[in-house]
Amino acid sequence: MLRWILSWIPGTSAFAGRRRLDADLDLLARLGPPVLSEEDKDAALARIRAAVDTASPSSRSPLGEEVTVSRQADGHTRPAGFEEMVAEWAKALAATVYLPLDQRQLRERLTLMANGLLEHASGGDTLELPAERIGRELAQDLRLTAEAFQNGLELIIPWLERTQRHTGQGSAASRAGALAALAAGYAAGARDRILDEQLDITGAGLTAVHAELRDRVRGNEHTLSRNHDRGQRGPIMTDTAPPMGVLDIHGTVLQANPALLRLLRCPDHEVVGTPLVGHITDEHSREAVRSCIASAVRHPGTPHDTRFALGGHDRDTTWVGAALAWHPDRPYDDPAGGRMLMALADITGHHNRQQRVHPEDDYDPVTQLSTRRRFLHTLHTILRPGVAHEPEVVGVCALRLDDLATVTAAMGPAAADRVLVSAASRITAALADHSPATVARIDRDRFAILLTTPCDWSTITDLVRRLVDWTRGPYTTARYNVSLSVSVGLVQALPGVRAEHLLRQAEAELDAQYRGQRRIHTDTEPVDHGEIRHDHLLTAVPHALRRGEITLAYHPIVDLTSSVVVGVEATAVWAHPDHGDIPADDLLCEAEAIGLARDWGPWMLNQATRQAARWSRALGKRAPQMALNIPPGFAVDDGFVDHLTRALRDNDLPPRRLLLLMTESSIVDRRGRLRRHLVHLGGTSVPLALAGLGSDTAHYDSLPHLTIDTLVIAPTVTAGIAGVTAADHGHHATLAEALIKMGRRLTHTVMLKGITTREQVKAARRMKADLGLGELFGGPQPPDAIEAMIVEGAVAV
Repeated sequence: MLRWILSWIPGTSAFAGRRRLDADLDLLARLGPPVLSEEDKDAALARIRAAVDTASPSSRSPLGEEVTVSRQADGHTRPAGFEEMVAEWAKALAATVYLPLDQRQLRERLTLMANGLLEHASGGDTLELPAERIGRELAQDLRLTAEAFQNGLELIIPWLERTQRHTGQGSAASRAGALAALAAGYAAGARDRILDEQLDITGAGLTAVHAELRDRVRGNEHTLSRNHDRGQRGPIMTDTAPPMGVLDIHGTVLQANPALLRLLRCPDHEVVGTPLVGHITDEHSREAVRSCIASAVRHPGTPHDTRFALGGHDRDTTWVGAALAWHPDRPYDDPAGGRMLMALADITGHHNRQQRVHPEDDYDPVTQLSTRRRFLHTLHTILRPGVAHEPEVVGVCALRLDDLATVTAAMGPAAADRVLVSAASRITAALADHSPATVARIDRDRFAILLTTPCDWSTITDLVRRLVDWTRGPYTTARYNVSLSVSVGLVQALPGVRAEHLLRQAEAELDAQYRGQRRIHTDTEPVDHGEIRHDHLLTAVPHALRRGEITLAYHPIVDLTSSVVVGVEATAVWAHPDHGDIPADDLLCEAEAIGLARDWGPWMLNQATRQAARWSRALGKRAPQMALNIPPGFAVDDGFVDHLTRALRDNDLPPRRLLLLMTESSIVDRRGRLRRHLVHLGGTSVPLALAGLGSDTAHYDSLPHLTIDTLVIAPTVTAGIAGVTAADHGHHATLAEALIKMGRRLTHTVMLKGITTREQVKAARRMKADLGLGELFGGPQPPDAIEAMIVEGAVAV
């Protein structure tokens, strides 16, 4: 009796227990059996109290109820009320939203989702269907409205809470994590669905514009032919006509109506007689127009579509849709005889709306990889029938970092993000030797890789092994090294498969793999933060480049005769958030070689050229020459000379203000012959320096045949020109003097790198070296400090 009285007094544990029981009974009432009266509730409460007093602790749940758990044919164990909750969920959804499924299909789908939510809320380590994916499927596949999703939550939340109390599995934190992931997945899925719908709408608008342009070209075909024979301008040239014109086979404008002149913002004499591409500043747009003209000529009478950008430095960009049709002269004696009828329309509004919702700019904020939506868009484009350059084979590799949720729970979200960033870099590096592959982060702990060449599939076993080896760890997080196991799912596309289905197949293969017990391994010994692990730095390079942590500083290069700063060597410095400033030249060369820093070379070249141009304008003849260590991978790239020419032109820098430092392997091939693409380097007038003489040089017999302005003596040789003992000094001095003498015979300038003492300066002067570089003259300096050194004059040595 006392317990019953206490159950009605607020603030007592008995009262809280009664409130929970009331909530459970209300839920059960909605899920199936008839509504209980107050007397029935009191009787049920009395039976539960009696069970609490008589049952053994091992045979009851935390609330004293005996828990009934049934094992299903699919292997899942489900608590009592599971089927009723699924049925109620299906009924609630069907009442609020149209679903593209019948009742049986809906019940099966919701059963899988309920199992996944229950497993997630119970703190499962390996989740067959994570709550985030459930939320995304509710938004994208079932297309639930916000109201329908809310109605589902109102059923799911109390059901999960009641089930956890009765089974004792999971905790409030794991339940909250599952619900948060469910909501996050729904929000992301709803966003992607809305953006895709908007993309379809804007695409339909552009399709309608191009259809109208094609009709306009077809409608004026006979008028164009008749008026051309009579030497008349015709109705398309009137003031009221939309933008239209006539081109020749080469794309030169023969006629332009007033609307076209207004669109191009030029008078008639600046348009007629000039190539159409001459009014287009963007090279990609120029190529699109040239390609469209060529296609129209190959298929006379058939309109061809394109779009291009009109714009420049003094005007906003205007996007134009165009339809072009080639009409050859009769008879066909001259293949070039004929006219190209062109109709244009301003599609700037359509284009801008499309760009705002286009998935090309969708990147994961943590890893900077493509998102699931962007990956699916790329996959859909490749699988579309009749696509240009259709690949011979299309496959998807899905990869999961098992137990990443455990890292998040044990060490926090920031630690998990660091693991994801490092894993993304390792996946990219593992694919460096393969064809360009699209890599995306498609879920909390999942990545997807798009493979489109037969070579990828012929070596797929090696590729998968490399992916697993590179991504399983260890990862440095907080105070520990963490190793994770990796699961991989792989599928190849069959004819007619849809992008969404192919990705889902890859994920199904991933989920079908063996899911054992927890496979996360954490070293018990704390990480020594004083020791910077090379592999950790290497895999973090891409993230550091994206965040702007790696910048350029400048070592002063001194004339050994006058002690005046006459040049600088650009060097990379990494402002590491944990380890401070780290010299990064060697690290970046290694990262570039394995594909982690492919953009470093062009970026460094452009930045250094821009700084050299600033000094040239500010200091005039006293401006230092910029010496650049060209990464080996960038140096042997066929596009290197084009990058160099563009950097000089864009920054208006005289070529002699640069000095390109390259190792022997970057300049000559294994037979000692100059690399073919560097033959064009002579046309740029940029001086070339051979770096690493005395340590990285093997083909000394090739030196007389190379056009080199400067030889750079390696620091290992420089270090010995003023040795501790007389014998040591004599041995190294003889080697250095021989190299300097050879260099002076072959080139104009010899530079000693790695000077650290005044004795080395004296020895270098005695050997008649020209330039010196090293810590004695100053470490890496910012641009302002270099400029101050030049203004002050000679450096004190």
